[in-house]
Amino acid sequence: MGGGERVVNSTATPERGGLPYLNAVLPAEDRLAATRVVRDLGALPPDAILYLLAQPLLDLASDHLMRDRDLTERYEERFEVEDSDKWMAAMAEYNREADAITAALFRAQGEAGLAHLYLTDRPTFDRRVERGRQHFYGPPSGAHAAYLRSKGIID
Repeated sequence: MGGGERVVNSTATPERGGLPYLNAVLPAEDRLAATRVVRDLGALPPDAILYLLAQPLLDLASDHLMRDRDLTERYEERFEVEDSDKWMAAMAEYNREADAITAALFRAQGEAGLAHLYLTDRPTFDRRVERGRQHFYGPPSGAHAAYLRSKGIID
């Protein structure tokens, strides 16, 4: 095999392993089960575990919200208003309802403590998830870091 063929072969198949790969190929339920095993072993710091739990739980919640035709239909017309105050009010109401559904899904998956944190102290939830993400990926940079700073998620 010549040098050029090696380059083609090395880029033809994705790198297997690591969190991005697992997030892409494993269903949320499997990622959640694997994270619980790691949590029970005490192998990672609490914020890293919170990050690993939050990702599949938020994926499940997002899937549920996307399929919730009743929720979509109730808000669809309300989002088509010209008045920005009415739009903001509808969006705030939708977000409260979506958050309640998300927290209910967390509880249904056996994560009542995470549901409570998500509903009652979102800034702390977001900061802890970000600290957990940084355990695996390091600190954010550029526009992403600026966004997180603007939201008070990082210093």
